[in-house]
Formats: sequence, C-alpha cells, structure tokens
Amino acid sequence: MENENNRALLSQKYIEVLATLQGHQTISDPTDPAFIRIREKVERKLPKGKRAFVFSNREIRASILSYPENQVRQAKGKTKFSVEPSLYNEIIETATRQRPTALFICTWPAAKEGTVIFSKEAMSMICTGYWFLPGKKSKSSGGTKNVTIEVPDDQIIDAKAFEKIFDQIYI
Repeated sequence: MENENNRALLSQKYIEVLATLQGHQTISDPTDPAFIRIREKVERKLPKGKRAFVFSNREIRASILSYPENQVRQAKGKTKFSVEPSLYNEIIETATRQRPTALFICTWPAAKEGTVIFSKEAMSMICTGYWFLPGKKSKSSGGTKNVTIEVPDDQIIDAKAFEKIFDQIYI
C-alpha cells in the first residue's frame, strides 16, 4: 500500500514538473494526489514592445492514476489500462461539458527501487505518462467490473501534450 501511495504522489509531481516546464500553472492538493488542474499561461503584447504573461481561461482538469509497468498491456499501437468503473463513469459524465475531465496515467517500474534515480548531476524519474480524453459519444459503464481503456501510443505526456489537450478541449 505504501508503494502505491508513493507512486500516486510521484505521479502528481511528475505531471506538475512537466506542466511547469511548459510555463503552465498547476493546482494540486498534496493530500489528494489523484487530481490536478493545469492553467494555461499565455504571452500578452504590451505597448512599446513590452510583454507580459497572464493566465488564459483555458484549464485542464484531470484525474491521475499510477500503475506499475507490469499492469499495463501494449498491443497494436495502443496501451491498455484497467480502470475502476466509478472513475471511468465520472470521466465519461464530463465528456460533454465545457471542461471535461482528462485522465493522466503514469506507469512506473514495478519495483520501488528504480522509480527515482539520484546522482550528483541530476535526479531522474523513470515514468511514462499517457493522457486520455473520452469522446463526446462515449458510453458509461453499467457494470461493476473494471473497464479497459485504450490509449494510442502517441498520447504520451511530453512537451507538446498539454497544448494538444487544450486544443482538443477548446475547439
């Protein structure tokens, strides 16, 4: 259980670091590592060539899941994850709203050792992050069994992921 809690907190921090590197603001609760908000920061041109950075009205609200690598399946250009029906239904219910909830999925090495590596020069987090936004026509799960979602392999959380998500939400 402790390892799961550590992975959940590391997942939240992983997303925070990536969003911050892209200039966005993150809002999260360290006591609830399963949720995060990311606000877009944009440049505003001022008179005389000056510029300022302000927050736009675009925001990503996301649930965060963390998985050990051995619980994730790869097949035909997609990564498959098993999600609890309550979380899946919650995400599906928001699909038609103005600001749907995204799902960030972070996969970590199964062993506790090796998730974070320290050296004199750097600290590395060994994680692969994926993002998922349900389609507006997605159906909720009526059952009590876990739901398998498939995420295309190109929906990796990288330097361009947040812009892709903003653009998909705010079209």
